[in-house]
Amino acid sequence: MTHSLQILDYIKTRPQTTTTDIMHQFGLTHDAATKHLQRLHKATLIRRPQHGIYTPRTTDHLYAEE
Repeated sequence: MTHSLQILDYIKTRPQTTTTDIMHQFGLTHDAATKHLQRLHKATLIRRPQHGIYTPRTTDHLYAEE
């Protein structure tokens, strides 16, 4: 699985995620983490409600039955 897909899965499990979160979770540099987040945002797979904060596209995952 590519880093972008792993990052997307990670973001879907959290109410919000920062670049620093991605750096620590995946062992990436700031530039690499930013690149992945920007790519996911540009593809409309995640939202960016404010600078440096990324969220899942919807909140449906919070109510999904396991």
